[in-house]
Amino acid sequence: MNREPTSLAERRSRPVCLGAGVVLQAILLAVAFWESHRLVVLGGLTGVFLVVAAGMAWVAICKLGNGPKLFGTRLAESAKGRQQLSAGS
Repeated sequence: MNREPTSLAERRSRPVCLGAGVVLQAILLAVAFWESHRLVVLGGLTGVFLVVAAGMAWVAICKLGNGPKLFGTRLAESAKGRQQLSAGS
């Protein structure tokens, strides 16, 4: 059943649950290979987390760069009002 989340709490709980699942999976892998290859597993997981974090940061920067200018509408209205005031005097 695929439905849209109805509340803010539902929308926020999905990424939290996904993040908790990823962290628990990483802990499980570290514990499972603790005796034989713990440094390889921990190093690999660290690398994966760093690559994912860098990708998420890049996506966030791209989205912020393409977004609307902060207070852009208000600044445009203010400039238009300033022009009208200077033209009227």
